Formats: sequence, C-alpha cells, structure tokens
Amino acid sequence: MLLSHHQWFSGVDDGDYPKPAQQIKSYFQEQEFVWLWGHEHRQAIYYQHTDSGTQLSAHCRCIGHGGMPVEMPPAKSPDNRVEYWDGLTGIHPERFQTLPDGTQIAMNGYAQMTIQGNTLTLEYRDADGTLALKESFTPGGDAVWDGILTRTVLADPQLLNRLIWE
Repeated sequence: MLLSHHQWFSGVDDGDYPKPAQQIKSYFQEQEFVWLWGHEHRQAIYYQHTDSGTQLSAHCRCIGHGGMPVEMPPAKSPDNRVEYWDGLTGIHPERFQTLPDGTQIAMNGYAQMTIQGNTLTLEYRDADGTLALKESFTPGGDAVWDGILTRTVLADPQLLNRLIWE
C-alpha cells in the first residue's frame, strides 16, 4: 500500500507525474501493490497499470474528492486506464448535485481502509457515508507472498459492467 499526494498518471485530465514512480521503483519492482493518491479533486478507479520502464504494477486509485466540491470536467471520455470515475452521471445519478448556477458537481467522499489478516479492503464512500464501491485485495500464493494481488469487487459487482463510454 502506498499513499501519496501526486498521481503517477491521470486518465482524466490533470497530467502525469512520472517522478514518484521512478523514486519508488526499487521498493515495489516486480510485485503488485495498491497506490492511493489525491491531487485531482475527483474519484477514479484505474485498471491495474503495469509499466515496463519502471517494472511497477499497481492498482491505482485517486481519492482526492474529499476537500472541495468536485466540479465535473468537460464532456470527454477518460483514457483506457480508467475503470470507474466520478464523471459517470448515468450510473449513480444520486451521487451528483446541481448548484444554483447550473454547475454540476460530484459528491465529496473518502476511502475507508480495513486491513484484516492478509486482506486489504477499501470502501469508497460519499461524504454522507453512502457506499459507492467496495473492493478487496489479497496476496496470491496462499500463505507465501508471490508479488501478486487478487482484486475482488465486493459491493455492486455489476457497477463496473454497466459502464458505457461515449
């Protein structure tokens, strides 16, 4: 598990920051890990990202949607690294609000982390506590760490199957 402010990359709109990946590569090379970052004021769940240059393989999550209203970006599809993001208004319309000036914003939120035994569970919640998505990660190789994580979507497992990119 790695926590940072700046992201390694962005699949939505705020650019890439390759330097953090370069700085940590000697600690995480040739093993999978979970990387949570903030910086962008949004929530984004990325597909597992593997980079041959750094030999890093991470389950990356942007959880920067807690500090201020999340203004929706211009209407564009995120790149192919994004599995879920808070700009998907058609999936959970209750997670969005329209301000008096007509600006549409996503709900602020946070991630709640639980570590029990060898299982890491992440719950992504709106500021009011409503669960948006829950997932867990367990190491592969049974009782021996082999560098591989198994991801399981625990809450609303059909959520990720309903995404339609325009």
